[in-house]
Amino acid sequence: MRLENWIKSSVSETVRKYVNLDMLSPWLTLILGGFLVCATPLSFIGLWPNFFIIILYIWCLHAPEKLSLALIAAFGIIHDVHTGIPLGFHSLMYALFYLLVITQRQIIVGRPFIVVWIGFAAFILLVSGIGSIVSRLFETFPANSFDLQFHIVVTIGILPVFYQMFQPLLPSSHST
Repeated sequence: MRLENWIKSSVSETVRKYVNLDMLSPWLTLILGGFLVCATPLSFIGLWPNFFIIILYIWCLHAPEKLSLALIAAFGIIHDVHTGIPLGFHSLMYALFYLLVITQRQIIVGRPFIVVWIGFAAFILLVSGIGSIVSRLFETFPANSFDLQFHIVVTIGILPVFYQMFQPLLPSSHST
């Protein structure tokens, strides 16, 4: 075996052994969601759908084993830095959202899409309500009620588009 072929086969074996390529789908889609939050022109005035939470919801339903709280916390910190909110706030909200969804996913997975959508609306409303209470308790940042409501409505409204868009990435045994 030539040295070049040996190096290629060794690298490819190492990659297969230590890098789970199947795990990259959630990472890449969550990075895309984070990028969309930062790159959307409306994000500069605070009115944008929360693409990250939509993508998080889809992965929590269909492949929660591919996510970790560390990954979710990291994206929460990035969101905090981007929005100027105290560090850890979005990490806490995203972690709470994640835990709610994975504990209730058996009720939602395999049902008609309307159940998936209603579940998303219920989870995001609950977590947003808790977030509003936390922000008011600590008075660390102002929460404009209209902006928050608009943000939630737009995020809930755009779920069907993203859900259909990410269907090809989801494990086929779990798709609804």
